[in-house]
Amino acid sequence: MSALGIFAGVDPSARVLVALDIDGTLVENGDRPSVRVRTAVKLLADAGVMIVLATGRQLHGTTPVVVELGLPDTWVVASDGAIVARYAGTKQAMLATQMFDPRPLAAALLALDAHIIVGAEDLGVGYLVNRRFDKMIPRDHRQRIVHEFPGEATMFTAGSTLLTGVELADTAGARGVSCTGWDEHGMGWIDVAAPGLSKGGGVASLAKIAALDRDFSLAVGDFYNDIELLRWADVGIAMGHAPDDVKAAADHVTGSIQEDGLAAVLEDLLAALNPARYA
Repeated sequence: MSALGIFAGVDPSARVLVALDIDGTLVENGDRPSVRVRTAVKLLADAGVMIVLATGRQLHGTTPVVVELGLPDTWVVASDGAIVARYAGTKQAMLATQMFDPRPLAAALLALDAHIIVGAEDLGVGYLVNRRFDKMIPRDHRQRIVHEFPGEATMFTAGSTLLTGVELADTAGARGVSCTGWDEHGMGWIDVAAPGLSKGGGVASLAKIAALDRDFSLAVGDFYNDIELLRWADVGIAMGHAPDDVKAAADHVTGSIQEDGLAAVLEDLLAALNPARYA
């Protein structure tokens, strides 16, 4: 589905915030956005649009994408809302973090599945894990095996061949934390952050920290942890390959990442903000 025409009513002088999910939206299997996406993001930033990367990745995992975008300033909400940061070029400054105690959940999950893989974010480095697991942690994340997790972490993650994503999420949800669960490659997975956190809440917090009195906000995402972000934005757009629940939370659906669906959205916003140049 084409995204063209979505922003016809946006004031060209509006102060705009654009929040972009990374994996599955901005990039497909790695850290390099398409040429069309990189060009559109750069043009929007040059036009004064505040670009925010809103991701489940750890903060250091966003750095390769920031490098590829090549913006002088990039704002980041990482670990599903637990971390708010700013990059000046590639120099990183942490603005806010929210922690929780992952130990009760780790114990509960290990009681259900003795072979479950669990990890707590080792901020700025990688993960503290109960055992090494290459399939779960991308290769740029350093892993350190520990016998006990610390009492504070920004994010906790787990993968199980015994429990489904729903079962893992139910176990985590019963403890009041913020959680996204799913199934992939024969395993159930969860990502967990402090109670009440979400990408949407993180971007809203960032807008306050940056003292941005926005007129219009756009968010684009493709996964369950993007639902609150899409609902928060003035216009939320789901990628064409997103699950049905994500599409249902969005105002519009664009093409898939293989179809450069994000580029179509960003180019349409450019046309609305500068109709004489991009129409």
